[in-house]
Amino acid sequence: MKIPNYSFFWIKRKSWGVYIIQSLADKSYYKGFTENPLRRLVQHNNGESIYTSTKLPWCFVYIE
Repeated sequence: MKIPNYSFFWIKRKSWGVYIIQSLADKSYYKGFTENPLRRLVQHNNGESIYTSTKLPWCFVYIE
């Protein structure tokens, strides 16, 4: 008996998290979701996000 190949049905599950960061410049907040919160915070602080690039630096307030 030949066993069918169902490997194409397997989808790698990714873990997503929600985060809130606060600008140390003007105390405003930004919320988002990502697979890697630390990498995303670095991206925000490197000016790689249009909205957050004008309010550097940012720090975590909440991560789930």
